[in-house]
Amino acid sequence: MKMKQYLDEILYMTKAQRNGSVVLIIILFLALIFRILVPVLFQDRTDYSEIIARNMREIDSIYGNNFSNADKQNLTDPYLAEKELFAFDPNTVSNTDLIKLGLSKKTTEIFMNYRNSGAFFYKPEDMLKVYGIDTTIYRQLKPYIQIKVENNVKLKDRNRNLQKVAKYDHLKENNESVSVEKKTTIGREKRVSPIELNYADSALLTTLPGIGPVFASRICKFREYLGGFYSVDQLLQVYNLPEETFQAVKPLLTVDILQIQAININFCTVDELKKHPYCKYKQARAIIDYRAKNGSLKALEQLLQDMVIDSVSYKKISPYLTTDVELLAH
Repeated sequence: MKMKQYLDEILYMTKAQRNGSVVLIIILFLALIFRILVPVLFQDRTDYSEIIARNMREIDSIYGNNFSNADKQNLTDPYLAEKELFAFDPNTVSNTDLIKLGLSKKTTEIFMNYRNSGAFFYKPEDMLKVYGIDTTIYRQLKPYIQIKVENNVKLKDRNRNLQKVAKYDHLKENNESVSVEKKTTIGREKRVSPIELNYADSALLTTLPGIGPVFASRICKFREYLGGFYSVDQLLQVYNLPEETFQAVKPLLTVDILQIQAININFCTVDELKKHPYCKYKQARAIIDYRAKNGSLKALEQLLQDMVIDSVSYKKISPYLTTDVELLAH
């Protein structure tokens, strides 16, 4: 009896409580039904099995057993299955085909500019040099890349000619003289004079082999940061510029040191001087203090002779400094 009385006290509910319990049970039941039906009603009914099977047949017919099952799996994911995948040569593929392969219009434009600049794809991995093509896209397209070695010579000649034409047109538009060197070998084209690195804009720089819009922009920004180049070797300091690219463009470039925007150490402040990438605050402070103590400098060599800065620092920063003696005379 006592147990029954105890349970009655616990389970006893008023009418309002009973109604609330009924409503709560109904809500829970509807939520359960909704959870079960949503995946069924809204599931992707696209049947990829036939698409994947067709792609696998194409892969096997082209490549046989030359790549692993893991690579095949990467090629048959639903995203790429919706693209039109086919074998292509990156040295000859067209804009339209690149878009069919799944590249965006922007990436396609960058790809074509990179190739037209004189770049050549010697191996599939060279595709990764194109800005916008990441490792995911490359892995998906790699089995379809077929570079025809027998066309290498013709393609390189074509790219070289495109590069020369672009340089000539640019110089002609700017009323610049184009110096040419006559070749003794019959059938060879005339050679355009090298590009002056302190004058060239980003458009002209993209005509160099291996220099696309990204590297051209970095070169221009670094040149502005420096105040101009005094040596072609300074290109090695451009962020992420490959050594092989530098060696390819070095013979095609010249530097006019008269284009450098020099800093007048007889008038500049410490803040102005320390902004230069080759001059640290300690060196800038030492130069200004020396000027304050000894008066205006007549020659830059005074900084080295009086050991204001060390020889290594002097060699780097001196092309960007001037005493401007003629201005002082006035």
